[in-house]
This record gives sequence, C-alpha cells and structure tokens, in this order.
Amino acid sequence: MSQELQGLLNRIQKEGVEAAEKQRDEILAAAKANAESIIQRTNMEAETILKTTRDEVKNIEERSKATIQQAARDILISLESELMKRMKRCVKATVSDAMTVQVMTEIITKMVDAFSKCPKGEVQLDLILSQKDIEGLSESIKSIIVKDLKINPKIIKGTDFSSGLKMGFNGSDIFFDFSDSTITELVCEYLNPKLSATLRGESK
Repeated sequence: MSQELQGLLNRIQKEGVEAAEKQRDEILAAAKANAESIIQRTNMEAETILKTTRDEVKNIEERSKATIQQAARDILISLESELMKRMKRCVKATVSDAMTVQVMTEIITKMVDAFSKCPKGEVQLDLILSQKDIEGLSESIKSIIVKDLKINPKIIKGTDFSSGLKMGFNGSDIFFDFSDSTITELVCEYLNPKLSATLRGESK
C-alpha cells in the first residue's frame, strides 16, 4: 500500500514538474515573441523618426539656402539700384559742366551748317535753353551765332532740363535734343548693362 502511494506521489510530482516546465516554456516563448515584436516595432518607429528628421533637416537646409540666395539677390538689386542712381547723378553733373557756351555754339554751328546744305531756303533757327542758361548765356550764344552764322535765332525757355539745349529749324515741331537729361539717359542706357554685368560677375 505504501508503495502504491509512493508511486502515485512520484507520478503527481513528475506530472507537476512537466506541467510547470511546459508552462515555463510557453511563457518564455510568448515573452520572446513579444520582445521580438517590440524590437521590430521599435526599429520601424526609429527608422520613421530618422527619415522624418532627415527630411526636416533637408527642408531646413533648402529653406536656409533659398533665404540666403534671396537675401543676396535683394542686396545685389539694392546695390545695383543705388550705384545706378549715383552714376546717373555723376553723368548728369559731368554733362552739365561740359555744356559751356563754346560747346553749345559748336553744336549749333555744326547743326546749322548741316541743315543749310539742304535745299530749304533761308535757315530759321529756334533754340530752347534751360532757365539757368537763358538767364546767363543766351545773349552770349545769340551774339556768337549772329556774328558767325548770320542767323538771328529765336530763343525759348525750356522747363524740363537744367542745362544744354534743344534746337529746331524753320518752325518745325521736331527738335534736336542736346539737353543734359537726354544725354544722361543715353549714356546711362549704355553704361547700365555694363554695370549690372560687372556686379554679377558676368562678361559683357
């Protein structure tokens, strides 16, 4: 009887140990699977975060680069505009200084000489002078023209330029423009592209 009881106890113990080991193995397998799932999910999340971070860094770099480029363009445009304004003032001042009585009478003489060669009869000359010149130089210019060219010009006050002259022949509405404003515009139209090319490092 005691042997049968001992055998029963041994069998119960064995079955209990086996059941415990089986349960342990199942728990370990589940834990391992769960851990692998967590690791896989963590890796995927890490890759997503890393990609997002890289994209954000790239976007920031591109925006920063674009901002710097735009700022450089704005500075260049501002510099170009300011230099062109200064150049225009300088050119206009130079032209104004150059428009002396001698220069203006030379212009008039050459234009009258060229016009007198056209078969249009007696030359009639209209001169438009600036406010400054009509007050200080008109009589000097007129006396030289009358003396050298034997023409008595009609002198008109101009209001849209500060030095130089405009001239027309025989009552025509068309005037040859030698005013400081027009000459300055012509010079600047020639120089502005060269200045722009120089600022941009381009050959022109």
